[in-house]
Amino acid sequence: VLDASVEYAAGRLCFVKLLNVERTLESAANLLAHCVTPLLADIWKQIDGHAHNSKARRLQDTSRTSATFSTTEREILPWLREGKTNWEIGQILGKSENTVKNQIAKMLSKSGARSRHELAKLE
Repeated sequence: VLDASVEYAAGRLCFVKLLNVERTLESAANLLAHCVTPLLADIWKQIDGHAHNSKARRLQDTSRTSATFSTTEREILPWLREGKTNWEIGQILGKSENTVKNQIAKMLSKSGARSRHELAKLE
């Protein structure tokens, strides 16, 4: 009888612990569902909106500043659009590869474009 009582008590204790774990997990799930998930969704919307606005603003800025390119930089632009390398552009324009590389770096800086690809889209 004593062994049975001990086993019953131990079983009851395990059951209570399991209930507490279940309640804790349920509380955690509710916390995630009602508090954390909406916060993460809001943060994601802000990040996504910021990225979109930043790109749109950068593209607007580049279209305004493309007119500030020097004559040499404007000569390079059509060849960038055709996907030519710095070396190829240098050969076409009679300039060194490093000169072309430096000119493209200046163009990136002036326009706010982040890549040759964005630069090639300028009008």
